[in-house]
Amino acid sequence: MNILVYNWRDIRNPDAGGAEVFTHEIAKRWVERGNEVTLFTSAFVGCGKEEVVDGVRIIRDGGKYLVYWKAKEYYKKYFKRIIFRYNKREY
Repeated sequence: MNILVYNWRDIRNPDAGGAEVFTHEIAKRWVERGNEVTLFTSAFVGCGKEEVVDGVRIIRDGGKYLVYWKAKEYYKKYFKRIIFRYNKREY
């Protein structure tokens, strides 16, 4: 299965906290079970636009506010449907 995950920050972000650790651990386990996982997240100073960490493909675009618009744009371009989404702020 090809899974897209949205999260405001990723595990490499200097401001990452518990939510980012939790999200990364879940994504990593999905990869271990044979799934392709892409995490779409915000960019930060000095980050690469794309990298793979523990098999999870990380795409970074937008900042604190533009990430929501960029995420929707990315999803519409590369994915067909959303099965579930939850966040304090909707994407």
